[in-house]
Amino acid sequence: MREKEEKQKRKKTIQMVQGQLHPERMGAWVREDSVHFSVEAKGAEAPVLLIYTKQSAKPAAEIPFPAENRFGDVYAMNVSGIDPSSHLYAFRSGKTVFCDPYARAAAGRERYGDPAHLTAPLRGRFPDGEFDWEGDRPLERDFSEMVLYHLHIRGFTAHPSSRVKGKGTFYGAVQKIPYLKELGITAVELMPVTEFEEVETVSAAGPSGDVREEKPTGRLNYWGYGPSFLFAPKASYHSGLQGQSQENELKYLVKSFHQNGIEVIFDLYFPPDISDSHVLEALKFWVLEYHADGIHITGRSSFPAAAREPLLAATKLFASDWGEAGRGSRRHLAQYHDGFLADMRCFLKGDEDRLKDVVFRTRLNPENMGVVNYMAHSNGFTLWDMVSYDRKHNEDNGEGNRDGTDYNFSWNCGEEGPSRKKYILNLRKAQLRNGAAMVFLSQGVPLLEAGDETGHSKHGNNNTFCQDNSLSWLNWKFTKTGEEIRRYIRFLIHFRMRHSIFRPSVPLRGMDYKNLGYPDISVHGTNPWKPEFENYRRQIAFLYNGAYGEPAEPHLFYVMYNMHWTDQEFALPHLPEGEEWSLILHTTKEAPNYYEEEEAYALEDQERIPVPARTVILLMSRKKRAADGEQEAAAEVSGETPEKEAAAEEPGEEEKKE
Repeated sequence: MREKEEKQKRKKTIQMVQGQLHPERMGAWVREDSVHFSVEAKGAEAPVLLIYTKQSAKPAAEIPFPAENRFGDVYAMNVSGIDPSSHLYAFRSGKTVFCDPYARAAAGRERYGDPAHLTAPLRGRFPDGEFDWEGDRPLERDFSEMVLYHLHIRGFTAHPSSRVKGKGTFYGAVQKIPYLKELGITAVELMPVTEFEEVETVSAAGPSGDVREEKPTGRLNYWGYGPSFLFAPKASYHSGLQGQSQENELKYLVKSFHQNGIEVIFDLYFPPDISDSHVLEALKFWVLEYHADGIHITGRSSFPAAAREPLLAATKLFASDWGEAGRGSRRHLAQYHDGFLADMRCFLKGDEDRLKDVVFRTRLNPENMGVVNYMAHSNGFTLWDMVSYDRKHNEDNGEGNRDGTDYNFSWNCGEEGPSRKKYILNLRKAQLRNGAAMVFLSQGVPLLEAGDETGHSKHGNNNTFCQDNSLSWLNWKFTKTGEEIRRYIRFLIHFRMRHSIFRPSVPLRGMDYKNLGYPDISVHGTNPWKPEFENYRRQIAFLYNGAYGEPAEPHLFYVMYNMHWTDQEFALPHLPEGEEWSLILHTTKEAPNYYEEEEAYALEDQERIPVPARTVILLMSRKKRAADGEQEAAAEVSGETPEKEAAAEEPGEEEKKE
């Protein structure tokens, strides 16, 4: 009996025990009868493991790592007597106490934006039990099937109008899956969800005048780009409403999105001083532990080692530049930068000598690499602000409007900021429709910034990194104009997904290499087959042959862009006998200005078409229909300008009135 009691006592005592060591497994790993720890520590002095109860600020046990358990700069040991459900841990090196950089869960920052973070040290927490993935796996879709939606977990549902349980959390985002599916989204990119400190601080003199201490500035690192615990989900994004831990609630989010056919891309920020081994381990961890479909590598322009890692060969990896690493690799790497935004915004606002850039960006779709295209992103103007402001207005950031880029490539359409002039509002809506068409009718992966589909405005602030408020949060109470924009964006997404020639899995060659009558894609000017690239021209057209799609379809598509401030007339390519051009999209025509294929009507003039100033027109060929009541009732393409549209309230006006 006494021997049994002694055994139980030893089992409950927190102490180092013998066992196989795995210094390559960094952090804390719970075993059946012990916990394995590995930590990096440079210098002659061995680090110390600190074990805490959840209620205590002082360690319940302090266990030095034995010198003989050192492997290079890594120490490892096994410890028994730890209750993963009630204990926390940290390390001490010299006099410095620090949280495990490889902690897979953390405690101490459960309340978002709470200055108490600065006095409540962060501790490592042992992950809770197993999660039932129910056979879930990454979806592994090709880039050609992606419509990417870029969102911030907190800002997506934090606004009172979101009407979800657990606003601003992982669970809150799950409740918006039906909205994303209806819109046509096939993948979401989550801005940083790792455990970062959002409370910004500044170093200040302590009470004695010689001790420095960190004091809150009153601002937040809302976006989360900065140092973080790369293996731990952010505790304050955890709702707790399902009785799950923060890590399991995030896994529930991933599984729920996968069950609805939506991929999940994680944005992982890596500080410049982080080791390559730490980066690579983090990338593999998020694929294995959280079933990531892809990872956007930020903080670094590229990470070639990831491209060569066999375990990541089926994971989409996004970075600003892959260089030589992308040559010859399988199609899982993607370029992700502002190149499309800069070139196409300049074209949109009518800058000269942009047509060659337009052709390049529209067609860019490398054989071994994806390309992400967007007209707006979190760092910069929203789509609505892109057509409403010439200059940034970042005064609310507290830096004297010095922060944020001065190069927005935007045009306010005649008046800076909010306007009640009908012709300006109508022109802005038309320009927004033009810009969105450029994204969704180009070959790369289209990205939509959350809120842009409803005309969200940040009132000219192009750097809302510190704005945890309505500037950044999505307002789910859509204005009339906001709902109009949402329906238009939804139309573009669904049109793109129905017609694979706009999203091929291989590059279009600009040739009729299958002898199908027309090239897969061809470039035209105001006259067919005669592109014009003089620096003063601002009009161009593209002919897409649906027979080269996957699957093939018997339609041609003609997209005409006129970004000049004057009307232009385009001659139309001749169609095969028995076919006619029908109107699908006309961005400055009076509503309706876009049509589902079954609603589209044939042009009265099949030879030429007027394209008003700052207009995109999309035509589709189809078999001629008999002249009947429907055809007789169809209106001729009028070439109406935005000034003639009915007025609608500018996005954000309802909120300002309230």
